Amino acid sequence: EALKTGMQVFENHPITGVGPANVPDAMFNEYGNENSQLILQNQIKPHNEFLYVLISMGIIGGAALLFMIFLPVFNGAVFQNYLFLMFIVVCLASFQVEYLLERQVGITFFCLFYVLLSQMGINGKSPTQNRVE
Repeated sequence: EALKTGMQVFENHPITGVGPANVPDAMFNEYGNENSQLILQNQIKPHNEFLYVLISMGIIGGAALLFMIFLPVFNGAVFQNYLFLMFIVVCLASFQVEYLLERQVGITFFCLFYVLLSQMGINGKSPTQNRVE
């Protein structure tokens, strides 16, 4: 029910979204518009990071998130560091069931390990130390 309602909110505001602070209100209003049978405590935000970003920041924010997640895959950085690849896989899996980047702990976890792991090569050295001159 939350995913369906979240998609409806996104379809109402596709380009810019409703803003991160307005997601709970927009979801509550959409539950009311759909005459949801859920009790008030069960009328929650969607537990999907990608849908949450689309609702809050629209297509622009969704494209930025996808760019940030998949750029290391397309430029090959994840294939030089399998810990980074596993980190991306774990984040993609967790993004399917929780909006991880909504909380400070999630943002700190994601940013810290994204930066640290993206700068390490296979042997744990930085990419500049792996070059042979």
